[in-house]
Amino acid sequence: MFKSSVISNFTKYSAAYAAIFLLSAATLAWEIILTRVFAITQFYHFAFLAVNVALLGFGASGTALSLRPRWTDPDADGRPEERPALLRRLEWNILAFVGTLVGSYLLVNALPFDSYAIAWDSRQVWLLVIYYLALSTPFFFTGMAVGMALAMTRQRSNRVYASNLLGSALGALAAPFILPWLGLPGVIFALAAVGVLAALATRRPNVGATGWRATGWSPLPRLLALSLLTLLLLLAAFFPPAWADLRISPYKGLPQALNYPGSQVIARQDGAIARVEIIESGGVRSLPGLSFQYRGQLPPQYGLLSDSDDLNPVLDNAQAIDWTFLDYLPEALAYDLTGADPVLVLHPRGGLAIWQALNGGASARPIIAIEPDPLAVTQIDQILSADSPYRQPQVTTITESARSFLQRDQEKYGVIHLALTQPYRPVTSGAFSLSENYDLTLEALDAYLDHLSPAGILALSRWLQIPPSESVRTLALLAEGLRRHGVEQPGEHIVALRGVQTTTFYVKLTPWSSTELAQVRDFARSRRFDISFAPDLQADETNQYNILPEPYYEQAYLDLLITPSVNSFPAGWPAPSSASNRLPSAGL
Repeated sequence: MFKSSVISNFTKYSAAYAAIFLLSAATLAWEIILTRVFAITQFYHFAFLAVNVALLGFGASGTALSLRPRWTDPDADGRPEERPALLRRLEWNILAFVGTLVGSYLLVNALPFDSYAIAWDSRQVWLLVIYYLALSTPFFFTGMAVGMALAMTRQRSNRVYASNLLGSALGALAAPFILPWLGLPGVIFALAAVGVLAALATRRPNVGATGWRATGWSPLPRLLALSLLTLLLLLAAFFPPAWADLRISPYKGLPQALNYPGSQVIARQDGAIARVEIIESGGVRSLPGLSFQYRGQLPPQYGLLSDSDDLNPVLDNAQAIDWTFLDYLPEALAYDLTGADPVLVLHPRGGLAIWQALNGGASARPIIAIEPDPLAVTQIDQILSADSPYRQPQVTTITESARSFLQRDQEKYGVIHLALTQPYRPVTSGAFSLSENYDLTLEALDAYLDHLSPAGILALSRWLQIPPSESVRTLALLAEGLRRHGVEQPGEHIVALRGVQTTTFYVKLTPWSSTELAQVRDFARSRRFDISFAPDLQADETNQYNILPEPYYEQAYLDLLITPSVNSFPAGWPAPSSASNRLPSAGL
């Protein structure tokens, strides 16, 4: 009898359990997908809005239910027969979630919100308020639906909580898998279809439960309407209409690149880490650090973008005629100075750093390429096929973060090349302070130096900023990292070359020899790079080719490297970052 009672009670409320399970799955998946929407359309640091609007919507629903207790208390006026009304309210709140899910996305996607103009354009503040209110409404109706379900089940609310938690867990787990499958905005329509299924789950046959008058099957027109709506949403999920495409901020790299005549996106794929796009454009000419001494022809390039930004060059090996430009990139010095030890290339993205390693005498030694986004590797392999840098016989590609790989790797490398893949960000606008980089912390540098061979070189380039900031902070990081490895005079282990837009640092565990420094000078002279720091640098060697009004960088580097510890940096200069301070790229 006890078993029969349990089954009867579960069956009696199964409509509410199923509806809350599906609704919770769709809601949590939407919250996660919303972080990707913000990262693509605006910038990744806007992803926190997803948590804000969710809490706002859930909190507002609790306030509404507390202000109108009769919405969830049908027995308050002595009419228990109205409990089926809660089931109807549950259904309508779920359908309101479906409508506001699609409607709020379309609304905010159409709004001309400009995050950069919010400081001087008061209209942007009101647009941001609309963002909040619109995007919080789906979460509001989810909260209302959960409140209705709890009111229906009364003493069995634990099962509603279980349905809510299980559905939320399923939505959180499913989001990273359905996003690459359907992409954006298709996945939004798919989640709306799940919401309609949740509404359909509330319409069940009468089970004759005591004290409960079930609503029975919905009328045929309603059932057909909801079924048709589900089919339409699924059709939109697999074949998204053009008018629903994401509206990208004009400040991001993709809209700017597509302004060049003839430019087009030839590949696009959404992933759990980022959206990866490849564009074909005659305007893509990105070779960071290239010496102005190079007079040859630049190779044809595709452009690889992550979240519609951070354009990186993808060299087409089949069309490139002249590869000598690789000798005029500053990192070529590291390959000229090292022997036969393996090469480690970190975050090559479009593959330029891999071609540098292959060109720099590394073709006869193993090359390990660590790229954290497997989708970028897949897209490049599909576009270039056998000509992809990741498919070259000497290259072993590993798709994981550099730091996690180095934690388990025991190899020592002749060259560790940390590729420059982040675009230039102006310091004075404050935009650069939002570009955190986990590969430039003291903990990451410890891992790099631990994997250098005795004669190995760590090479990394950074953009030049006015006032000097990014390069100064990088040098502070390198100096402190060497001190942590027992080096008392970091200046004897560091060389820096300055070009037109970048500065490149070369770090060794052993002091630079006079022979190596002579090679550095020959390389810098032939490529017209300025030596901004070397252990034996003379004043008349600075600011010779890329001439500035004053040798700002050279003086800043000298001031920094004679400072004995991290606690006594020159006034106004940034200290290196650790894991507790994860904004190593922040400007002054």
